[in-house]
Parts: sequence; structure tokens; C-alpha cells
Amino acid sequence: MPKDQKVININVNINPLKIYDRIKEKFTPTVCSRFLQLFEAHGIGINQIPSFFGHGLTVEDMANKKRLLRKLDETSLNAACKTFGVRREWLDCADDQVYDVHHFRAEHDNFMLFLDQLKIAGNSLKGHLYLSSSREWELDSLFVISEEIGHIGEMSIHRYHLCGGWIHKYWKDRPDITHCVASILKRGAPYLHGHWVENSLKRFCSGLELPNAIETLKPDRKKSKKEHWHPDHWLFDPQDFVDGILDLNLSKADAYANALSLWLELYRKGALENGYTRSIPIKEFEALFKRYT
Repeated sequence: MPKDQKVININVNINPLKIYDRIKEKFTPTVCSRFLQLFEAHGIGINQIPSFFGHGLTVEDMANKKRLLRKLDETSLNAACKTFGVRREWLDCADDQVYDVHHFRAEHDNFMLFLDQLKIAGNSLKGHLYLSSSREWELDSLFVISEEIGHIGEMSIHRYHLCGGWIHKYWKDRPDITHCVASILKRGAPYLHGHWVENSLKRFCSGLELPNAIETLKPDRKKSKKEHWHPDHWLFDPQDFVDGILDLNLSKADAYANALSLWLELYRKGALENGYTRSIPIKEFEALFKRYT
């Protein structure tokens, strides 16, 4: 070794626990991170939060998490949850469930009451029905009712209400979902959209996703091959209504017959009134029912 060359000894003590703590600190959610995430998921930029939300927040608070944390008292945290309809437990990082999902399976009167209460608030409402084409026997149907609660410039800000608990492939649930479609239309919802997706909706149906995660769902082009598929097809097209219905313990014919029987029962009760001037083709539904019985 040359005399003028120096030997540098580097003593590196790697503590795996400290590395783990640093990684955990970086990726573990905090009240501040979830507060900011909540607004961003609804289309509100971080620096737009003070003007939209108020509660004494400033743009300077948005740039400093310590300052922000000092401003996030009980009043502001509860107000944020109420504004967007999310669970306080999620915002507090106590668990990962963002929303309480409303379940109205076979509770027709309660669903109509729920819609009426939303309408009383006077805000503009839109409805979306998401249906998964996954073959897994799991919750695969979700109504997302968006309620306009304000604006930022020309952009509307919405609060979302999730209604689930159904498996649309199940013969008992398909008529139930159809009743919900009719109820939404009857109450004058100007927009009700249907979306077939390839992804599982299990996490959405459990309230575990924020609304911007819907953008990651992949449309099922094959299921939507009928141009402009709409949920009201289950009110007016008997073949479309039964398409895909099954029961692991019944033949396809029996599952179809059972679903159509429930549909006809709802029709006779007036539960499929939808506000359309177009008449439901009841004879076509009855004819299809006779074919499978």
C-alpha cells in the first residue's frame, strides 16, 4: 500500500428495528394525513381546503403538519366527517373502514325513506349502480348516491352515500336491486347510471375505499355490449333482467323463475313504479315466467 494512501474505516451499525420504525412512521397513516387525503379524494386540493372547509384553517397550516394538527380539534374533525359522510374511526386511524354502508336488502320501505330524507336536504342528487361481473360469490352490487354539497370554482363537490349488501347474481337480490332502481327514478333523480366492471367490488361494498378509488375500476366491455346499458333495463327488458342470475342449489330455469316471480310480486304491489311515462311490458315478463315454470 502506498505510504500516502489513507485507510478509512467506516463503522456502520445497522439497527433493523430503527429502519423498521422509520419505514412504519413514513407509511402509517396519521390524523393529518387522512384529513388531507379525505379532501383530496373529493377533488379538493390541499391549498383549497381552508377556503372550502373554513374552521380557522389557513394555507400556512396546510404546509406544516404540526401546525395543522394543532388546529384539528374535536369540532373540526367531526365537521370533516359530517361534510363527507365518513366514519370518525377512520379519520382517527382507529380502523380502515371509511364509510358506513347502508344495507336495505329486502327493506323496501326503509330504502324509500332513506331517499326521501336525502331529497329533503334540497341538494342535487345523482345515482350510480356498480355491478361486478366477477364470478366470485361475494357482495358485487353497490349503489353510490352522490349529493352535491358545494363548489370550488365551476367544479361540484359531493358527499357520497353507499348502499350495498346484495349479490346481483342471486335470484332473491336481482328483484330487490330492481326495486331500488325504480325508487330512485320515481323520486326524480335526473341521473342514474349503470356501470359493469370487471373488478371485485368487495372492498367498496365493505366501505373500505374512498370515492376516487372508483376511477381504478375497469369497465366490463362485454357486459356493456348493449349500447348505453342502463339499470332501468331490469324494469323493461325481461331477458336482460334474468341474464346472469343463478343459484348454486337450483337449476338455471328454477333460478330464473324464482327471480321473475319476485319481480312480478313487486310489480303487483306497485313497488316498481318509476315515474316514467313508458309502460312496463308486464305481459313479456309474465310470458318469460311461464316459459321457466
